[in-house]
Amino acid sequence: MKDQASQLQESGIKCWLSCDDCLPVKDLTHADVSKVYVTPEALKQTQWRRLLCYPMFQTRLCFFAVDEAHCVSDWGYEFRPEFRDLSEIQSVVDVPLLAITATGTERVREDIVKYLQISDNAFSIAIVPDRPNITLVVKSTGSERYEEELQWLLDYARVHIDNESMAKTIIFCRSYRMVYGVWSWLLDAIGLKVYAEEKHTVKGRRVEMFTASTTEKDKNRILDNFKNGRTRIIVSTVAFGMGVNIPNVSLVVHWGAPKSFLTYWQEVGRAGREEKQALAVLIPYKRSCLKSMCVDDFTIINNYCICQEQDTHSFAYKG
Repeated sequence: MKDQASQLQESGIKCWLSCDDCLPVKDLTHADVSKVYVTPEALKQTQWRRLLCYPMFQTRLCFFAVDEAHCVSDWGYEFRPEFRDLSEIQSVVDVPLLAITATGTERVREDIVKYLQISDNAFSIAIVPDRPNITLVVKSTGSERYEEELQWLLDYARVHIDNESMAKTIIFCRSYRMVYGVWSWLLDAIGLKVYAEEKHTVKGRRVEMFTASTTEKDKNRILDNFKNGRTRIIVSTVAFGMGVNIPNVSLVVHWGAPKSFLTYWQEVGRAGREEKQALAVLIPYKRSCLKSMCVDDFTIINNYCICQEQDTHSFAYKG
């Protein structure tokens, strides 16, 4: 939410975040803002229910949007049960509803209509989520050691990490432990080049890690540095996910198979957002291929995506 709100504020659109402490919720009735960002979890709180029932606030409210609407579905990416309770809002306020998702399979769309209580005559706008500018690569593994399988990326980073030719890169890992392992290995292997400043401080680090446990202060610093290009590589769990819009990401690497195809497609979508050429490399070592990832998911990847075996070492020096 913070990333979206920041972009709107840069365009002169005044926003308010539910995580802001500068303004009590009850004061939103008269606040000089045009957009309010709030989580489904926060909307269950008494103070928000009171605000929504307040007549003066209702006169100001003209639109209700549910972003990442696939979260209402068990079949969707990152199911969050609180999303299903959002339909209660419509019993209080009478405004148009917009539900948005980038991963709306048929099952997910049916759940969105069902749980958000969308009428049968509602407009449905859908496009095929094809991203022809992103080359998808599934790389076979000879081992389960990232030190060996990601050597091509390390070689590339050693050459380019200290200049703008280094592709902005996100490495997704399945666990906190794996994130820390890959991140610390890159720091040690790249050496002093990993710092953008002579003082070698955290503020100038070109390789960062991002998880749900990362403090809000550090998350903001990392996002800002990644946007402006100071940070070139982020190693992350799924925490670096929905709602994050970073320009010029050219490379997304999955160390380990994602939980599902929808998870994979969400995370691949971090790259090539300006329709420039990008590369997504999936390295599904054996232990990461859990039973929860069904055969259908692998079939989708193999049949409908532009997947190929490719020598990733060749990418390392093309940038």
